[in-house]
Amino acid sequence: MGETVILTKEITPFISRLRKHGIKVTALHNHWLFTNSNLWYIHFEKLDQPLDFARDTRDTLNVLTTRVVRPVIHKK
Repeated sequence: MGETVILTKEITPFISRLRKHGIKVTALHNHWLFTNSNLWYIHFEKLDQPLDFARDTRDTLNVLTTRVVRPVIHKK
């Protein structure tokens, strides 16, 4: 089982990469309303040898951004 936080624009490529590895998405949800950037939590699983699952997960995580993401503050 795994879980990570992703940005809205990363959902489709992340799920596509999970499916490529035969990993099943078990949940996709957010915890906060009105966040900017919008953060999502994705849960996934696969019955597999631990090292194989770790390698597939590492490959999937490569689609996520490596840049620092900070909240956008709107001034009134």
